[in-house]
Amino acid sequence: MPLTELPENQKAMVEEYKEKRKEELLNKRILSLISILLIAGMIYSIFLFLLPKEKTNYSLLYLYPDSYSNKVGPDNLIPFSYGIENHEKNSIEYDVRIFFGEELIKEEKIFVNKDEKKVMNEELLFEEKNFSNPFKARVIVNSPDTEYEVYFWIKE
Repeated sequence: MPLTELPENQKAMVEEYKEKRKEELLNKRILSLISILLIAGMIYSIFLFLLPKEKTNYSLLYLYPDSYSNKVGPDNLIPFSYGIENHEKNSIEYDVRIFFGEELIKEEKIFVNKDEKKVMNEELLFEEKNFSNPFKARVIVNSPDTEYEVYFWIKE
């Protein structure tokens, strides 16, 4: 029997049934899509977890905070300590330069094995020159790829 021959209340019921059926199909499609996306996300997470992790290569340069004073001592010595840590792929010979203001005070090469650190204790003589007051005491370290710098201020 065609839909046009049905009484009005039955037509409404048929239309309501069709709407519910469309809604159920749409819900099934949405649930299927969510399930597929969840499975894909889980597979991707497992893939990322199992991938070998590439180690980040870097070096560290730092001052020991309690190793220096911001004033020149009566003996005209400026003591301080700094550390270099090597987290690169290989052992490295670092070029180290120490400046008071813009004047190069000391230059040396320091070899640090892979995954090791070296602590350098310095005690440098301050010779009065035309430094601004205060001036920077800087340690600049060059690795093959990067330049690192730390500094502290000194007041005469």
